[in-house]
Amino acid sequence: MSHADTNGRSGSIDHLAAIVESSDDAIISTSFDGTILSWSAGAERMYGYTAAEAIGQPVSMLVPAERPDELARIFEQLRRGQPVDRLETVRVHKDGRQSDVSLTISPIVDAQGAVVGASSIARDIGPRKASENHLRLLSFEHGRAVEGLRRSEESYRRLFEQHPSPMCLFEPQTLRFLAVNEAAIATYGYSRDEFLAMTIDDIQPDEDPARLRDALRDRGRGSRDASPVWRHRRKDGTPVEVSVTSSLVDFDDRPARLVLALDITEQRRLEQQLLQAQKMESIGTLAAGVAHDFNNVLMVVRASAALLLRNLTDPQLRADTLQIDAAAERGSELTRQLLAFSRQQVLHLEATEVNDVVEDTLGLLDKVIGEDVVTISELETGLPSVVVDRTQLGQVMLNLAVNARDAMPDGGRLSIRTAAAELDGTGGVAPGPYVLLEVSDSGNGMDEETRLRAFDPFFTTKPTGTGLGLAPVYGIVTQSGGHIELSS
Repeated sequence: MSHADTNGRSGSIDHLAAIVESSDDAIISTSFDGTILSWSAGAERMYGYTAAEAIGQPVSMLVPAERPDELARIFEQLRRGQPVDRLETVRVHKDGRQSDVSLTISPIVDAQGAVVGASSIARDIGPRKASENHLRLLSFEHGRAVEGLRRSEESYRRLFEQHPSPMCLFEPQTLRFLAVNEAAIATYGYSRDEFLAMTIDDIQPDEDPARLRDALRDRGRGSRDASPVWRHRRKDGTPVEVSVTSSLVDFDDRPARLVLALDITEQRRLEQQLLQAQKMESIGTLAAGVAHDFNNVLMVVRASAALLLRNLTDPQLRADTLQIDAAAERGSELTRQLLAFSRQQVLHLEATEVNDVVEDTLGLLDKVIGEDVVTISELETGLPSVVVDRTQLGQVMLNLAVNARDAMPDGGRLSIRTAAAELDGTGGVAPGPYVLLEVSDSGNGMDEETRLRAFDPFFTTKPTGTGLGLAPVYGIVTQSGGHIELSS
């Protein structure tokens, strides 16, 4: 070899050595038994050992204890002449820290082609792995957030669907329903598909849509209100009273109004009953005082009439005195009605056959209701006895018959029916078996306002009216442990 060749080869070796020493990668070589033969500056920086400390040591000192078979697999692959390309693994630093590295290992062969060692290049991939792990964590957190949002939406959907009170979403501009829950379907009688083809006007009584639009116009965007009682209409036409709470929400990226409608129909009915009972109690107290004082006066009148009858012989004077006594007797009957109404009269309760009372009273009705009214009776046989004041029950029938007669000035039909009934306890009535006494007529009926006031004391629809009206009927029935309803 010439001197020039020697110098050229020496320069190339020096240049290669400089490249190896300046590389940030750890470049080392080992014998085939795993002894370290060379150790670059990059290896010193990556692993912490100096070349003096590393050369001559087994390369296994860089392998974690939990990877005991890794070197054997690598050298077996190298023995077959197959290099190891970018193997991602872990190596141990001098201070015990572990680092993620990517290894590229090539076999070293002698002149005969036998594998006598290995050279490896190790690149620190810790920053890249940390970035990947961060991205993976971000992806996981995003997935968890998406899943959490989905679960939250599912929870709110279940809350909406399973809420015991009717709930709906509607569009403020068109009033079109966007969603309804199961309670709304059950309360109003429409299917979900029917609701979604309707507007909220469709469940309003004819007189209320204008009120609804006025209310919506007065509420600003984002407002929340608890409205007074509203009247809605079921599919079958029956009314339902609801207390409405509503608020403006976003639904599918558009404004919508969420409505919670609490059915208070029964509550309002009970409130009316309580109000009626309070009025009856107040006026009953007054009526009782009047009845006692009036009865004292009547006792004096009747006593005086009795004394006169003892001494009078003139037929005309006796007849006049008997009329005075009869008038006083009718006044006494009125005081008994007042006392029954006020619940201060002691009732003579006894087991009574309702049909017997009806038949006895029917004999008196012809004189009371006139010839233009036809009386029809339908009495169920085998009814159980009821514990009631027989005289007061007859008075109830007479009052109802007179009221029916006044509702049919041109004549008509008065129907009286008895039947067995079983009440379930709704409306404040004790559940159990009852006997139904139904009095109906073919008159023109009454409007809702009149129906609600029919049992008020002294209430009448006549231009001039006297007496207690149907209030004594209400008092006698309720005092006897019964229940009375009026429909028209």
